[in-house]
Amino acid sequence: MVTDSVGGQEQLSGCSAAITQGCRQPLYQNLTKVLCSIEASTKDSLLTKGRIAELVRASGLAYTRAVQHGTNLSIYGEEAAWMLSRAYGGKNGLWQVPAQLECALQQLSSNRIQHSLTIGTFSGWTDIFMTAILRRFAPSPSEYTHLTVDVISATVQSCVQRTLRNLNVTRLVLGDPPLVNRPEDSQLLPGRRFMRCTNRTSMRAGCSMRDLVAHNGVLRDSATGRELLRLRHVYDLCFIDGDHSYQAVNNDFEGLRGVCRTFLFHDIINAPRVGNLSTTLFWLETAAGKWQQPGRYAYSTVECTQQPAGSDGQLMGLGIVDVSRWRPSSF
Repeated sequence: MVTDSVGGQEQLSGCSAAITQGCRQPLYQNLTKVLCSIEASTKDSLLTKGRIAELVRASGLAYTRAVQHGTNLSIYGEEAAWMLSRAYGGKNGLWQVPAQLECALQQLSSNRIQHSLTIGTFSGWTDIFMTAILRRFAPSPSEYTHLTVDVISATVQSCVQRTLRNLNVTRLVLGDPPLVNRPEDSQLLPGRRFMRCTNRTSMRAGCSMRDLVAHNGVLRDSATGRELLRLRHVYDLCFIDGDHSYQAVNNDFEGLRGVCRTFLFHDIINAPRVGNLSTTLFWLETAAGKWQQPGRYAYSTVECTQQPAGSDGQLMGLGIVDVSRWRPSSF
């Protein structure tokens, strides 16, 4: 049990009070126990094989009715035993394969990550878990910061919002109404027009974060506009997990390429479920060296694609781009 590894109920209670601030539902109390366990564990113990995966399972995987093609078996395979109750829907829990997230976080633990960013927050659970782990390995853990960016806020529950704030995570929601960001690539889909970003607040199709800053005249009187102007010039980690269309992932990467030392991409082998023009195609091109520029931009890649027993072998996948040479640019 996670509670046993923390070292006593007294320690849990103090940690719980600091993190949740009144979230008493059993679902969030269990998440808090995991966060307290992470805080109380030594860094060496967190890197022990299987430990992070165990903590992911203890937090709970997001519920899904999705099944493997032609069967009634969960896409999670044997990891389905760790799904949260159907009553919680898909807005709680981590949309992750435990072994994959462990692989990625172990790789990232040595990258001296102090400031990180996520594109595509959804429920916020993965941001909570990643922040709790990575800040333990930061050069200055108490000053670790994380920014989440999304187009809609409704999927982040109130207790998750509180937990994010208490972990020094800033939420930035772009769009009211929510942004539309599903541009089509005319080269990949002949006859379909690529939608370009405009400065109309009602339609932001094709807009990247860089575009939004360029159109800051529209946003200058809003909290969103002021927040965008305070974006850091350099982030140690950028997690891309928003719109999964090929062009949207490409836009996010292009917009952040001179800003991020390390990238993490989700769903790099999920093509059968999210469409061939997806993160999968983008990842194949990136791993093949599409963005390498001798003397200007160089990187290495790591894939975390471990599959649960009993799955169809095509579930999610995390890809790391570790940039070794670059020329920083600001928004």
